[in-house]
Amino acid sequence: MNRATKKIKIKNPWIINPFFGYGLFWSLAIIMYFLSPSKANSSLDMNLIVILSVTIVVSFFCAHFFNKKFKNKVFEIKYKKPSVWLTVFLLILYVAEFVYSGQIPIVDTLNGSGGAYKEFGIPTLHVLIVTFGIFYGIYHAYMFLCFKRKSNALITLFVFLYFLLIFSRGMMVFCGVVCVVLYLVNKKIKLGTIVVLSILAVVVMWLFGIFGNIRGGADWNDTSEFLRLAKIDADPYGFFSPLYWVEEYIICSLRNLNYNVSFGPDYSVNAFFGSVVPDFIGKRIFDVENPIRLLMSEFTTATMYAATYISSGYLGMLISFGLYLLSAKIVMSIRMSDASCELISYSILFFLFAMSIFDNMLVYSGYSFALVFAILYGVRHFFRVFDHKRQTVSIKV
Repeated sequence: MNRATKKIKIKNPWIINPFFGYGLFWSLAIIMYFLSPSKANSSLDMNLIVILSVTIVVSFFCAHFFNKKFKNKVFEIKYKKPSVWLTVFLLILYVAEFVYSGQIPIVDTLNGSGGAYKEFGIPTLHVLIVTFGIFYGIYHAYMFLCFKRKSNALITLFVFLYFLLIFSRGMMVFCGVVCVVLYLVNKKIKLGTIVVLSILAVVVMWLFGIFGNIRGGADWNDTSEFLRLAKIDADPYGFFSPLYWVEEYIICSLRNLNYNVSFGPDYSVNAFFGSVVPDFIGKRIFDVENPIRLLMSEFTTATMYAATYISSGYLGMLISFGLYLLSAKIVMSIRMSDASCELISYSILFFLFAMSIFDNMLVYSGYSFALVFAILYGVRHFFRVFDHKRQTVSIKV
């Protein structure tokens, strides 16, 4: 085969399966909620458990058909040289962000300004810069995984360095998870691979907590303030105490959702539409303030369902879930001239579905725009290469 192309046979479709991601992480959130040592947790509402269980079962059902469709499917990946002008343009945007903000968040944070990262970036443009950077970094990471070209590795490191400098744990995790997913999708997963990935996951979660301590203005090994807020009795200086950051991140949103359910819905058509359209539209057209009640002000997320429950009850939750299923169907129906972007799109969608335990990731443009860029990049040459007689596309089944 030409060195500029590579055939990727999907051996593990479940790892890019958004429905599986939803079912797995929601199941994990509920199980961890019951096992959590936090004294802030109250009993989950039984109706809420039933509704969430229904969505999990339906999601696993859909996951079965996704796996069946993509098992052993072959994608022909074509190598494309990195765009010098696009890379330089992204570098200029990054520099402009630092100049505009007058700070480097990681430096200010390490110097004791815990909230330095919160005001960083050029208004409005920051979301576009960050999300395009996510896609651009992942795209070149995948090119490197397939073709081992150093130029792709350098671009990936360049983008990841930006996320490190702005001290964005979420963006680094996002990119890291999607890259691991893309690496494993065509690999035979052995016991050794599972052991290595498990150790790597624990290290990443530990570092996530360490960065959380530092970002909060504490010493790297001081988790005392976080444990106090989470109402967890544990050694604040214990070596593994930073792992409570991950545990609490997974369940605090479910706790807030349960808290809002205890008040019952307010029912508002305007608020409902404001909660299911992309946030940059909802804020401008529906002009609805965030209606979510927080059990503790420091923990601000409440899953993908809180806002829709408040505006329209359990029916709103089911509609929101239905919109997730519909969005996956739409993405899967888009024909792309660039097969790598199709795989990247599924991998990003997997992450967005899995992270719905935190927020409605599809309407949160700070993450979902990365999926939009992947799709646009994947279809950009479609009409030019599409030939009704030859049906030339870059995906072979």
